[in-house]
Amino acid sequence: AIRARPQHVDALYERALLHYAVGDLNAALADLDTALRLSPRAANAYYARGLIRHTQGDPRSAIADFGQALLLRPDYPEALIARAATYAEQGNITAARADLKRLDELQLDPALQPAREALRIRINAP
Repeated sequence: AIRARPQHVDALYERALLHYAVGDLNAALADLDTALRLSPRAANAYYARGLIRHTQGDPRSAIADFGQALLLRPDYPEALIARAATYAEQGNITAARADLKRLDELQLDPALQPAREALRIRINAP
C-alpha cells in the first residue's frame, strides 16, 4: 500500500508498528512523523509515537504525545494508561491519579482492566 500510495496514513501507521515491534525505533518515528504531517488528527499515531518516545527515554515528549492523543480522542483508554504510568514514573502521582480517575469513568475493554489495576497499585490509589 505504501509503494502504491506513499501518503497512505493507515499504512504508514501499521508499518511504524512493525518497525517498533522489531526494535527499529527511528524508522517507526519517521513513519509516524510522516503520518502526522499528513493527518494531524490521527490520535493513534500520537499514542504510538508517545510509546516510542517513552521507550527511547524521553518521558516529557511521550507525555506530550499521549496528551495530544487525548485531546483528539478524550476516551482513549490506552493513552490514559500510558500517560498515567509515565507520570507515575516521573513522580507526578497527582497527575497519574487524575488520569486514573478519568480512566475509571470510561467503559473499559476487559483486556485493559489488568493494566488499570496494576496502575492503581503502583500509585497506591483506592
